Parts: sequence; C-alpha cells; structure tokens
Amino acid sequence: MKRWCNLFTPLFLAGLLFFNGSFIPGCGRGVSERSYTETPLSGDVIIIGNTIDALIAALEAARQGAAVLVFSKESSEDHWPWTEGVAALVDEEPENGEAAYSLKEWFSLHGGGKGQEWFYDLLAGQIKTDLEWFSGEIGATWLEGSPYLLSPGNLSLPQLQERLEAAAGLEGVRFFKGTDVEEILFEERSGAAMGIRFKEASGKARVAYAPALILADGGILGHEELVQTLAPAVISAPWRRSQSGWGWELCLDLGLDLVEPNLFAYAPAFKEDEGWVEAKWPEKALLLVDDSIIPVAGREKEALVSALLENQSGAGYLIIAEAQLRAEEEQELNWPRFAGIDSFLEAYQLDLPQLRRWYSQPWGDFRARPVQAIAEYCLGGFAVNEHGQLLRKGKPVSGLYGVGEITGGLHGTGLAPGAALAEAIVFGRYVGREAALQSQQ
Repeated sequence: MKRWCNLFTPLFLAGLLFFNGSFIPGCGRGVSERSYTETPLSGDVIIIGNTIDALIAALEAARQGAAVLVFSKESSEDHWPWTEGVAALVDEEPENGEAAYSLKEWFSLHGGGKGQEWFYDLLAGQIKTDLEWFSGEIGATWLEGSPYLLSPGNLSLPQLQERLEAAAGLEGVRFFKGTDVEEILFEERSGAAMGIRFKEASGKARVAYAPALILADGGILGHEELVQTLAPAVISAPWRRSQSGWGWELCLDLGLDLVEPNLFAYAPAFKEDEGWVEAKWPEKALLLVDDSIIPVAGREKEALVSALLENQSGAGYLIIAEAQLRAEEEQELNWPRFAGIDSFLEAYQLDLPQLRRWYSQPWGDFRARPVQAIAEYCLGGFAVNEHGQLLRKGKPVSGLYGVGEITGGLHGTGLAPGAALAEAIVFGRYVGREAALQSQQ
C-alpha cells in the first residue's frame, strides 16, 4: 500500500496543479509561488513538529502504510513531559484502597470535570495497551510512583527521541529538520488540506504535498509575542520555552476555533538571578498564601498551585523552621535565613500574626522564600473532534489534524500528573492512525 501511495500521490497532485491550478494558500503570508522552483516533495501524511506526540504519530501512521514526512525547526529540549512520567493505573486491584478513583475519574478530577468525555474515555481505556506497545517499541522500563503515575526507569529524553526516530526511520519516515513551514495549502474546490510551503535550513523554498497533515509542535510558552497577545499576565516556565508556537501561528492564520488560549497548567517556581527555576521544598514546609497557612506534607504539586492561584498574583511564600530540617535538607536548602518569625514577616511586609502561634519557638531560625505559580502547559488551544480533526466554525477541516499542546479544551481546567505523556502516547498514536486512514481513502 505504501509503495502504491508513493507513486500515486505525486502524480495525482501534479496533475491537479497542472490542469486546474486548484490550490489555494492557507495562511496568506505573501510568499510568491514562483520562488518555489524545486521539485515538490510528496507523501501521505505530513507532520509538523518533533515533540513526543509528533514522533509517536509518525511511527503509527507509517505502520498503517502511510508515507510520512516530518518537518521540524530544531531539536526539542523539552524534557518536562517525559521526566514527569505517565499517568496509568499502576495496580488494577490495589490493596487498602490506594487507588480511590478509576483512571477516568482521576483525569476528570484534575480537569475540574470540564474536559472532553470522549478524551477521558480514550486515555483511560487505551493507556495500558498503548503503553505496552510504546515500551516495547523503544525498550522503556518504568518505576512506580503513585497509584496513578509511572516514572521513566532507563531512558533520558535524548535516548527516547533517538529510539523513536530510529523506529520511525525503519518504517520509511523521512525527517526534514531545520525547516520553516510558512503556510498550509488547501484544495480549492473541496477545502481539504493538501500540503505545505516551507523553507529548508539553507533558505531554499520548497513545497510538499500530502492529503493529511498533523500539527504537533506544542504550545506557545516559548513564543513571547503570542503569550503577550493571548495571555499577557502569564509567566512562562523556562523549562518549556523550547516551544516555538509555530503550529499556533498557522492555526491562527487559518481562523481555526480557538479554545481558552489563556488557560494553562501551572507549577510552583522560585525567582533566581538567571530566571525562574522549578520549586523544591522540604516535606515539613508551610505554604503561606494571603491569610492561609498550608502544610505541604502529603499534598500534590497541583494542590499547592491551586492554593497559589487563589491569590490574584499567583504568589505566596514557603517557610520552614531550621529545627525541622533533616541534616541533608539543611545542607542542600539555599533559602534565605531569618532570625525569628518577626524578622521574616518584616522582611516581606506581611501581616500574618497567626504564623507566630503556629510554632512553639517563633524566635528560632527559619528558612523562607517567595514562590510563584508559572505556566508550564497549554491547556487552551485549538478545538479538535473525536477523530483529532481541527475545527473551523465547529466543522472539521478535512485532512487537518492536531495533537498535543496545539489542541485545547481536552483535559479541562487542570492537568493530572502524567496526563501530558499519556496523551502523547495514546492520542498521538490514535491521530497518526486516523491521518493514515484518511490519506488512503
């Protein structure tokens, strides 16, 4: 099937262009067609991006017999979805009621019940099967974290990407790195996606044709202009700033349905001279937000973020008495030291007298520092249907798909731990399959 598609697709599209001139530019960036003089590339599925989602979609589409072309600007340095781990029900029959919720309930709980039911069903129903497939493809092992989270046991992100690209390459997937996709092309009569205009790293202008396109290059947290336009109050996590916002720009130019662009999942962070760093804290620390005093022991990161976001600025303070620190914690903790609670309150001009009553020795030495909730995942994005097709005015755009942080409204108002990687594996594979089938119709 793949060989037949490779022969048929370029002949069909070349004839279409020669006889009809029947394509229209998708994004209107003012690029002259006459500058595209190189022989067009062709395939069955074009994927924009080199995220984990993109690579999994590429591998699955190729396994379905599609000729796949992957275009990316640069290598991803986005370690976060991988290092956080994958959401999965670790023990199907846990003892002592460790897993209080089903996996679907777990996703819905963190999403405030406002995500897409079909999406929750897909992730919860397929993660076990697809994780086994994924692990077998790349030789991954996993470590049990919580009843709902597995952590990578043997692979770093570069190793993961290398193995995914190698597996996809064995299936005939072609990679075009250092490219710049300038617009998406559509067939004039049907309105279906049919290719892209792009520039190679050398600056040479090219065209590539395929009846199915997947946008999978992530969110906008590295695109300062888009963040300032769509969510001006948001601080982007620097560990997510490899995101170029490439696909978002293309979707905005196409007028696709945008869902809550200022909706993000957040992480606690500390401000340092070189910028923001992910916050870590001792187990017995307290979180102070406005008039609230919150022990952090036993609480998930998401619970602390929710508390921080109760303050309009998303800011608070972490504090711990030095007497509560273990020896290794005291050695590693680089928080400022304060001689007594009053010294801390005065330094930050806080009116929190009840904090003095929290400790039996408020005159002792304390460590404390400000903490801020900053955005680390785009929950908003562009609407897709249950087939992964991107929407315009509520209707699917034929041949155009989205997966990962380019999509919006799937998870809800929050993100379960490991849900980003679960989406990459399950929804990435699903959309790759859907796009391959579309290309062969």
